[in-house]
Amino acid sequence: MLFSIVSPTFAAQDERVHETHTALPPATDLATDGAWSHAARKPILLYFERRECPYCVRAQRYLESVAQSRRDRARFRRIEADRADLPLIDFQGNPTHHAAFARAMKGTLTPTVVVVDGDGKPLAPPLIGLPDESFYSYYLEQLIEDGEAQLRHAQNR
Repeated sequence: MLFSIVSPTFAAQDERVHETHTALPPATDLATDGAWSHAARKPILLYFERRECPYCVRAQRYLESVAQSRRDRARFRRIEADRADLPLIDFQGNPTHHAAFARAMKGTLTPTVVVVDGDGKPLAPPLIGLPDESFYSYYLEQLIEDGEAQLRHAQNR
C-alpha cells in the first residue's frame, strides 16, 4: 500500500493550478488572441496575478466563474506578473515573457484585470486590487461590457 502525504497548502496550490488552466489559461500568444479579437470583434480580458498574492487567489474564484459564463463574449488570459521564465508572444508578435509584459502593461500590482482590444490597447480603466468582494463579479462583467461598447463604437466610426 502506498501513502502520499500532501500538505494542505500544497494541495490547495495544486488545485488552484488545475482550475486556472481551465477558464483562465496563461497567455502564450497574444498576437493570435489579438487576431481573434479583431475577427470576432470581441475584447480580451487580461488577468495579472502573482504566485504569492493572497488576494489573487480570492479574485481568481470570481474570474473563473465569469470566464466560464462569459467565454462567448471575451477571451480570457492570465499573465503571471512574477514569471520571467514563462515565454509569451506579445500583441505585436514579439517574443517576451510574462514579467516583462506585466511591467509594460502596468500590471505589476496584483490582482489587476484589464480589458483590451486586439492590439492590446485598454478599452476601459483597469480593475486593480480586490475591491468590495460582494460586487467583484459585477465589476468584471462591467469591464467586459465596457470593452464591447468601445469596440462597437470604434467599428461605427
